[in-house]
Amino acid sequence: MRVLNLVRPSGPTGGDIGYAVDYANALQGLNADIQVDVRPANELDGLDDYDFIHMWAACSPDWGLEAARAARQSKAKFILSPIWWPRDARQAFYGMPGIDIAPGYRQSVAAIINMADVLVCFTMSELVECWKLVPNANGVVMGIGIDRRAQKAQPPDDYVLSIGRVERHKNQWWLALACRMLGYKLKCAGTVRDEEYAEGIRQQGAEILGEIPHDELIDGLLARARVHALPSFGEVVSRANCEAWDMGVPSVISLEGADPEYFGDCGYYCRPEDWRSIKDALIRAWYGNRWDWGTKVHPTWEDVARDMYIRMLAWNA
Repeated sequence: MRVLNLVRPSGPTGGDIGYAVDYANALQGLNADIQVDVRPANELDGLDDYDFIHMWAACSPDWGLEAARAARQSKAKFILSPIWWPRDARQAFYGMPGIDIAPGYRQSVAAIINMADVLVCFTMSELVECWKLVPNANGVVMGIGIDRRAQKAQPPDDYVLSIGRVERHKNQWWLALACRMLGYKLKCAGTVRDEEYAEGIRQQGAEILGEIPHDELIDGLLARARVHALPSFGEVVSRANCEAWDMGVPSVISLEGADPEYFGDCGYYCRPEDWRSIKDALIRAWYGNRWDWGTKVHPTWEDVARDMYIRMLAWNA
């Protein structure tokens, strides 16, 4: 079996590319009969050489439409992990009219989804949002993994850690305001997409750390954080929240997106557009328990890949 994973061809590394690479490595490791490649989605030669083309993220039509058309026209079966959540709440918070971040945006996302043979979503709530755009789409729930088991969380230091690209829809400014009101130290780790926005966060008293090597980030900063917080607009299961959950670190999580379905009552939830809601969730998380490591075991990507391999064998029969 030959599988090609197509990923976002430009911009900073994010959760979507990390998911695709971790999944590809796990799928490749199942047995020697599987060959898995990862390629930017603007490199579209030789698609007929593959049994499956798995594209990650339908939420970027600027490159996704062309890649989806090429995958659809190839001999391969076209699998799509949309990583889709509506932008309605974000647009309303920004005070921007309409539900599209650009003219025809949602229509273009629907066109990409409509070209796939099967949608492979992280959660059922994400799949439901895709069905709102394309009601007859064939879809299954894939779940999500982590690339390795985290070490045990350490005794907490008194700081809040936020892992994610520093940009408006990740909402670190409102988090920084809530932390300042509480007197909590905030550290933001992730690629700075918007330097002006980052400067506003610094003015609230937060520390911008930039991009940190993954092992150092997880086994160092996250392991010692009292709270992890990502009150963003529309995560379709945040990688950082998964790693905090696996480690037992209390997490402040947005009610916008698929995360509440995924983490259930393990999260401390907030409305991302209301800093007072973020503040209240931070207080609850700050005094919340760090559960015993190993009592809540997050699936690995190997677990997810094994289930997907069985599905692909059936789809290819």
